[in-house]
Amino acid sequence: ERRCDSATAPSVAVSISSASEQIVAAVPSLGAWQVLIAVAIVAVITMANLRGVREAGNIFAIPTYLFVGTALLMIVLGGWQIIVGGEGASYPSMQENSIDLASMAILLLAMRAFASGAVALTGTEAIATGVPSFEPPESKNAAGTLAIMAVLLAVLFIGITFLASGFAVVPNEEATVLSQVAGHVFGPESVGF
Repeated sequence: ERRCDSATAPSVAVSISSASEQIVAAVPSLGAWQVLIAVAIVAVITMANLRGVREAGNIFAIPTYLFVGTALLMIVLGGWQIIVGGEGASYPSMQENSIDLASMAILLLAMRAFASGAVALTGTEAIATGVPSFEPPESKNAAGTLAIMAVLLAVLFIGITFLASGFAVVPNEEATVLSQVAGHVFGPESVGF
């Protein structure tokens, strides 16, 4: 019998919400279908997990590697565009509202850091509870996977933050920060985007 850990439900909710938001940011005409997209993703994940932990890992490996590879390519190309090509942008002047904005920004950054940390910890928890699914020696392979995940998390976070700052990307209602950065690097109509 397999039970649902208390950390699993929130990580599914956060991950699915983020996935559906990223899809709608890439294809805005799907905005009316965002909830249905999220439900469909939950159904696909449920079906994959019913096949077993190892099989589900194999099913989700391809999209995971595709995302990580594309994100790393985006960081390299975007870094080249900013550092070598001088394509960076500057933020508009907001000096008159800077004190009010600074206090709000600190609060929002603290909440965002907590949410990001909680999601990162659920990935750690997933590896910890999935140790029996690793090839022998299980603990060594799980530790290696955890180390790789930590390095990838750091590289993606620092790289995407650098690109967002370099291209002066700010959060807005129409598009996520990641989709705006991808639009700058790859072009909004490209396959990379």
